[in-house]
Amino acid sequence: MMNVLRDGCSERGTARLSRRKRRGETLFEYFAPSYVEVRKVDGKMVNTKRPLLFNYVFIRSSV
Repeated sequence: MMNVLRDGCSERGTARLSRRKRRGETLFEYFAPSYVEVRKVDGKMVNTKRPLLFNYVFIRSSV
């Protein structure tokens, strides 16, 4: 499972994304890998998202 955060999550990111679109530049995707842990809590199955890498964020771009 991949969590994908597109450039544009904040006001600053939104402005940057708009500028890149206007200029016809490559758009970026930021993502941090995670996995889903399923465990039993009080007799019920519970899904919990866990980060796969704690200190890294990956940036994917095509040229």
